[in-house]
Amino acid sequence: MTSGIDRQKLLEKLDPDILRAARLLALAVNSSDPEPLIEKLADGVKFETQSSFEVLTGIGEVADGLRTKFAAVKNGDFPPHAEVGVISGGKSGIIIRQEEIVRTFWTPTVDEEGLISSIFGITVVPFPGTAIGLGETPGLDQDAFRCEEEKRVGRHRKWVQSLDGPIEFVAFFLTGQMKLEGEIKLRELTKKFHGSTSQCIVHDFNSADDTEIHSEARRYDILGYPAIAVNKGGQVIRNARGTNEIHKVLQELENMGIYPLSDDG
Repeated sequence: MTSGIDRQKLLEKLDPDILRAARLLALAVNSSDPEPLIEKLADGVKFETQSSFEVLTGIGEVADGLRTKFAAVKNGDFPPHAEVGVISGGKSGIIIRQEEIVRTFWTPTVDEEGLISSIFGITVVPFPGTAIGLGETPGLDQDAFRCEEEKRVGRHRKWVQSLDGPIEFVAFFLTGQMKLEGEIKLRELTKKFHGSTSQCIVHDFNSADDTEIHSEARRYDILGYPAIAVNKGGQVIRNARGTNEIHKVLQELENMGIYPLSDDG
């Protein structure tokens, strides 16, 4: 959610038609029901994301795509939730979070009749985690959500605690220079946890064979660089899609019951 931000001033600068479309998108995500959204799609509507080359075109394709997406997550352990927000460039849309991690930012456009003419999913640039939330979560029961989130965190913590061995930090970089800068912070982070290890990996997409890169990207859910993941007992307990701010990584680990060493060791 937003803090230290004048939401009213932000709202006043947004296109009211696009804001209405964003609220409709958020309602669809939070209620796991795409039908009211589908009713507001324009004939030539397009749906595409930065993470896929596939472009859905027309009400039929987009409607089927939305229904498939929503059905896949509706009864899952980690249902997504959406908040109306603004991303770099002043685009309004919705911040979609899952497991309290920002997954994507959907931004709509509308035609002259106010119907949704496109939905574009931002997953990489600008980084969705930089979006500013406006505090609006249509269709989301906050009390029920908090209750379910507490249960989810508890389940994840219990699973992490059942795994044997120390933790391993895995950091991913695009360049050698980025790796050199990141290694220093990673060493300091590793020292905070007894028995922990770390490794730094450079993803060179100019290499002849990038099969391993894509395999690691899928396993660790990498969307941007640099990225930090955490393993324990051979399992990924923290994927690489979340924030890279060290204090937030530490907080996530504490939520899993993994605490750093005290200052006196």
